[in-house]
Amino acid sequence: MKKINKKGFTIIEIIAVTVLLAILILLAVFAIIPQIKKSRINAFGDEVLNYANGAETKYVADGLDSEYGDLPVNGICFSTSELKKEYVKTEKDYKGIVILKADVGSQKLKRYVYLASDKYVYNSTNDVNEGLTGSNHLININKNDIIEGNENDLTFKTCCEYYKSLDSNYDC
Repeated sequence: MKKINKKGFTIIEIIAVTVLLAILILLAVFAIIPQIKKSRINAFGDEVLNYANGAETKYVADGLDSEYGDLPVNGICFSTSELKKEYVKTEKDYKGIVILKADVGSQKLKRYVYLASDKYVYNSTNDVNEGLTGSNHLININKNDIIEGNENDLTFKTCCEYYKSLDSNYDC
């Protein structure tokens, strides 16, 4: 009589390994998802800065920078579409506006950005975050101010909406 070689796994061993692998995969997925979201928020924050810088570049390129005090009291407004053409290099389409206002006391510009992607929204609300340093850069974009949403969550979608909020008689 020949001896039968019974090498292999029992059903219980296979189930145990499958359960352990499933647990490891779940742990990995739940560790990676927040990192992906954080990187997307950081990328959107970089786009906010790109549009703020693009507006200032357009402002200077248009020869409007003789004195910051020459800006209208309500500031000057640029739509994302006019900035994207020449001053902001991006593949994505964002909705919103960038407003430049004079900071009379410091002879610097304040930049306000209202920007929306298909997933995130940034509404400038805090002067501390929008003030410029001596080297003419936005101090910070508070990533906590970036919320999930779309263009319907923007405070201002167009320059016309911004100017109408200041003066209801404004004619676009």
